Amino acid sequence: MEYYCDQIREIMAEMLVTLEYVHVANRAYVEQFLDDPFFTWIDGLLRSVNLPDNDYYDPALNSVAKSIREIEEQRLLANLQAFKYVLESPETIKIVGHSGRVETVSSIYLNIKSIH
Repeated sequence: MEYYCDQIREIMAEMLVTLEYVHVANRAYVEQFLDDPFFTWIDGLLRSVNLPDNDYYDPALNSVAKSIREIEEQRLLANLQAFKYVLESPETIKIVGHSGRVETVSSIYLNIKSIH
């Protein structure tokens, strides 16, 4: 979960930084896109995630978790591509990611990554 939260924050920060490099004629459109309530919602979601305050690190466990994350990400990515990244109903979300908070955050990450 921490991986996806960090990745989403990083992509959103990059989007804001690149705003200054957008051609003046297009800047209003990009600002409108970045001011969308979706980004406020994402920020609230990320702030609500309580990550453990834990310094425990096990390389073997981390490796297993990374492998599982990559497999799940491939599955979600294939499903998102099949729906052309349009998640318009709870039923669609269940089909794409089954259910669960981690899958929701990883789906958000893959969606944001696709527009980044």
